[in-house]
Amino acid sequence: MPFTAQSAIDLARLDLNDAAKVRYPDADLLRALNAFLDSVSLVRPDLFTIQHAALPTTPDTVQQDVIDQDALAIYDVYAVTGGAAITECDHETLSRAVPGWASEPSGTPYHWMRHPSDPAKRDATKYLLYPRPLTGITLVAQAAYAPVDLLIGGTVPLPNSYIDVAAHYIVYKAESRDDEHVLSGRASVALGFVERALGVSLQSKVVIKEGRPG
Repeated sequence: MPFTAQSAIDLARLDLNDAAKVRYPDADLLRALNAFLDSVSLVRPDLFTIQHAALPTTPDTVQQDVIDQDALAIYDVYAVTGGAAITECDHETLSRAVPGWASEPSGTPYHWMRHPSDPAKRDATKYLLYPRPLTGITLVAQAAYAPVDLLIGGTVPLPNSYIDVAAHYIVYKAESRDDEHVLSGRASVALGFVERALGVSLQSKVVIKEGRPG
């Protein structure tokens, strides 16, 4: 069950000892929560997937892309919309078995491949289709997208089990910025909780937003 931005902020206030909202306005903590979602989407884009019933394709082209500025990655391609299933195959294996596959005539795709030269996932939204799609073909597929900024009453697009993780990140951001009342130990513990829960180091990643007021 999803949770709201307000509920995550209220939970964070318990550790911040600020139930009366004296030190931290809701607006500041909401920015921290939105920064949390942006950070998580970079290291765990699989948590922000959407299933498409008709993902558009570019006709007569082997390489495809999820053409959306907020797209993070393509995760699976299941079928041609209203048609047969599409199975995933390996680019190297197909190239060995059918060396000229990329130049074959366009048709209805029945194989898809992840981008072959993407160790750093810079091209995570790109994928390949075999054969090249005809005009008008769309796909049943799953892709990940960057989260939109939430309002205070908005629903957080994560399972309810992540409410503690979100609250700890809010605590980390709040304590890291509060020069007068800062508790660096609390900030460090909060960030450690978040990183253990996600299985990654957020400090080693480029974060889209810092969640700073203003």
